[in-house]
Amino acid sequence: MTLPPEPFFFSAQGSELFGLYQSPLGPSRKEGIVLCNPLPQEMMRSNHALVQLSRQLAELGFAVLRFDYFGTGDSHGILQDASLELWQSNIKSAISALKKHSGVSSLQLCGLRLGARLALMVSEEIGMRQLVLWDPIGDGQAYVQRLEASHTAMLHRQPYEAPMPSPLYKGEQCWGFPWPKTLRDELTQLRLSDVTTACKQVCLLQSEAPSSSDDLAPQLSPQTKLKTEIIGQPLHWDDDRFIKIRAYPAAHLKRLCAAIEGGSHG
Repeated sequence: MTLPPEPFFFSAQGSELFGLYQSPLGPSRKEGIVLCNPLPQEMMRSNHALVQLSRQLAELGFAVLRFDYFGTGDSHGILQDASLELWQSNIKSAISALKKHSGVSSLQLCGLRLGARLALMVSEEIGMRQLVLWDPIGDGQAYVQRLEASHTAMLHRQPYEAPMPSPLYKGEQCWGFPWPKTLRDELTQLRLSDVTTACKQVCLLQSEAPSSSDDLAPQLSPQTKLKTEIIGQPLHWDDDRFIKIRAYPAAHLKRLCAAIEGGSHG
């Protein structure tokens, strides 16, 4: 049985971030995986899946770190003070924390939704064995519009069964979380034309065929070894009726584990 994850805090950009370290089960591959969360709104849906993914990767011999960005989850700070640049720095700090905590020298990044886009942005500066992107965000403006539309639809459809009662949705909020204008403005500036990476190998997993606003594949350099896979089981990110669904098709986690294992050095 997989050992329970070890909670700890690590320093990052003058603050403290909360991490959960999952040690390898059985023979270690001497390789680590940093899992990069989506925005808090989508983290509600994906937390259980990322917990399961962490455990399954540990069973394959990987050292795994899940963590909360500044201003989210159990990390220090407030979301109003966060930025995409700060969160990218948080990922770099998480990489260092995993190496220090586990002793691994080689690692992969695996991100979901905005976490995938942030991981891609980090990989512009640092190389790693492999970058695994799960339903990454392409065009930021389209993403914000879809997220806000699902928020509005949720309140219209079920005003008393939202993640927070509708009277509490005042000011800058979305799906029960702060939704500061500074962060929204940053998100809307994300463009497909800005996609670059120093990583030589990228695995792109999509729950369904991406729309033109989210298709990163054509934007990556021909020098990047790219593996693209369409799982064919949509996760309906833009549908407010799926906000409370925590279960994920087993095929997603199976494909993610296979992709990460396939990009391993051992």
